[in-house]
Amino acid sequence: MANSKVLALLVFALALCTSAVHADHYFYSVACNELTGDNDRFWDALAPFPLYDSSRSILRDDWYGYDTDRNDGRDTIYDDLLWYGDNLGDGDVLVFSYWGHGGWYGLGDSSNDEGSDWPYEGDPLERDHNNYTTDPPFITLTPPYEDDEFFGYSFTGSTSDDVMTDDRLADCLDRFDAGVEVVVVSAACHSGGWVGGTDDMDYSEAADNYGLYAMLGAPEHSYGIMLNGGDYRSILNEALCETLEDFYAPAPSITFPEWYAAALTWGQNEEAYIKRDWWPTPGYVDYWPAAGWTPSSDERTRWTDGTYLWWGWEDNYLQLRPTEFNSLDAEHDRLATPEPTSTSLVVLGLLGLAARRRLKQS
Repeated sequence: MANSKVLALLVFALALCTSAVHADHYFYSVACNELTGDNDRFWDALAPFPLYDSSRSILRDDWYGYDTDRNDGRDTIYDDLLWYGDNLGDGDVLVFSYWGHGGWYGLGDSSNDEGSDWPYEGDPLERDHNNYTTDPPFITLTPPYEDDEFFGYSFTGSTSDDVMTDDRLADCLDRFDAGVEVVVVSAACHSGGWVGGTDDMDYSEAADNYGLYAMLGAPEHSYGIMLNGGDYRSILNEALCETLEDFYAPAPSITFPEWYAAALTWGQNEEAYIKRDWWPTPGYVDYWPAAGWTPSSDERTRWTDGTYLWWGWEDNYLQLRPTEFNSLDAEHDRLATPEPTSTSLVVLGLLGLAARRRLKQS
C-alpha cells in the first residue's frame, strides 16, 4: 500500500515536469537609435536562466514599428507581434521589450489618448494644463491616432503609417489566446501612456484574460532618461539588469512583479553624477523618486533655460518613477526565473529517494 502511494506521487511529480516543459518562454526585443546596446544588455541578463533559450529569442536593431502591408513578411514590430499572437499557446510566456525613443502627440488643452482628462488622474506632478506647453511633436498623427503615444524606428520625420502606436500594440495583444502571459517592457518616453486610454493594451484580450504585465519607463506625460557612459543605456534597463544579476545567486526565483519592485527600489537608491545645462556645477541626482513622493510647488513648475523647457523635479531626479500595469491572476503570475521544471524535478528526486528507502525496508 505504501509503495503504491509513493508510485502515485512519483506519477504526479512526473506530470508536473511534463506539463511545465510545454510552457515556453519567448524573448522578443527591439532597440532603436542610440539604445541598440540595451538589446544585448537585457538579453545578457536573462540568458543565464534556462527558461530563455536562444532558439526562442529574437533581437532586432533599428526595426520599424508599422507599415500598411500585411503581406510583405515580418518586417515591423506589428508583424512580429501578430506572429507571436497567432503561434503561442496556453502556458507560454512572451517577454517583449522595446528600447528606443517614444513620443506623444497632444497639447495641454486638447483631449489626449482617447479622451482622458488633462492633467490625467494620478499625475504625480499635479500639473496645471493652463501653464503647460509641449515641445513640438516629431510627427503629425492623423485620426484615429491623433492623441496616441507612438514608438518605433525611426519616428522622426515619419507618418502615422510608419510608427507603432499604443492602440496598434493593443490590436496585437488581442490576438493572444487565454493562458498566454505577455510581459511588455519599455523605457520609451511617454510609455506610461500605453495604458489608460480606452483603446490601449489594458483593454486588450491579453489583459482581459488576466495575462498582461507591463513595466513602462515613464508616466504618460513624462520622459524616460538614458545615460551616456561611453554608450547610451536607459536607466530602466540598467535597473532591471542589475537587479536580476543580484537575484541570480541569492534568490534565483522571482516573478515579474517582484522583479519590477526590486528594480524600482534599486533605482530610487541609485545616483548619477551629471551636469545639467542649468546647473552651475555637476551634482548627484537619484534615478527616480521613492514611492509616495509628493512634489514641491517648485517641482510642479515648468520653466525654461532659454532653449529647453524643464520640470523642476529634474533638479533632484533623472526622471519620474516608471509605470506598472498588472492584470495577472495567480495562474498567470509565473516565474521570470528560473527553469519552471526545477521544483518538480526536486520533488521527483526526493520522492525517488523515499521510494528506494521504502523498497529497501520492505
